[in-house]
Amino acid sequence: MKDLSTQLAILTDSVAEIVPLDAFKVKLATAIETQTPLRIKFGADPSRPDLHLGHTVVLRKLRQFQDCGHHVDFIIGDFTASIGDPTGRNKTRPPLTAADIAAYSETYQAQVFQILDPKKTTVHYNSHWLGALSQTDLIRWLSTVTVQQLLARDDFTKRYHSQVPIHLHECLYPVLQAYDSVHVRADIECGGTDQKFNLLLARDFQKTADQPQQAVLMMPILEGLDGEKKMSKSLGNAIGITDTPADMFGKIMSIADPLMFRYYALLTDWSSKRIDDLRQAIESEATHPMDAKKQLAHLIVTERYDTAAADTAHAQFE
Repeated sequence: MKDLSTQLAILTDSVAEIVPLDAFKVKLATAIETQTPLRIKFGADPSRPDLHLGHTVVLRKLRQFQDCGHHVDFIIGDFTASIGDPTGRNKTRPPLTAADIAAYSETYQAQVFQILDPKKTTVHYNSHWLGALSQTDLIRWLSTVTVQQLLARDDFTKRYHSQVPIHLHECLYPVLQAYDSVHVRADIECGGTDQKFNLLLARDFQKTADQPQQAVLMMPILEGLDGEKKMSKSLGNAIGITDTPADMFGKIMSIADPLMFRYYALLTDWSSKRIDDLRQAIESEATHPMDAKKQLAHLIVTERYDTAAADTAHAQFE
């Protein structure tokens, strides 16, 4: 394993928030001292067949954990997908069929392993334990969460005041996601800032189960090509990780100049200092923004494909 200062420098770079930070540091120090890999939890519902670069923000951080010697518990939410994550939604998600969930689960695995190390990843399907959860156990876990807690969520608050229906099954979603952490005994859970309520609820559940509480590491949400809204295929502002190298390169070149620094921070291995140096070089006109963006596009296409593909995509763009 890498030493503590190196791990902290890598794992905290470009992170939005870590809760609690002190416990996170202690977990890392203990893992290094005992040479015992931490269990890093990440869950994803197979709600669509393809991933986009917004998804890779957390996946890249997970790979950094693996490169530091830790193990990822990747939970495919085939059970929770039948409910639909209400996070950030202004209406109820349409239900997915069992066939859709099964098909998307397969494509998710294939795409996720373009980034994660399969040897340091355990894949779980949460239907294996959530499907077996008894009504008695479910009610017991529900009794630990209040309606006030759920309505404090920004998405539910907006829907409540706008008189947009909030269906009861949607309220179950954060409860089930939190229970996932209990089942896998997660040390650390990674997710986007929009998942904060669910991630922190898992800490409460672990405490109720007399387990050590996970630390929570949250990554920023990546803006899409419009530079305003969260990257999403449904909004038409996404760059798919299965896009051709030429399409990927071209889409990256279409983003506004100020947004490229965000993409450098969240989609490449560049340090904050190196990005700041680039920003200063552009401001002083020592570097042209177009050249910096071409470099960004080349870096991202290379990571998703290889250098030859990036060179070809660059030549086609020119």
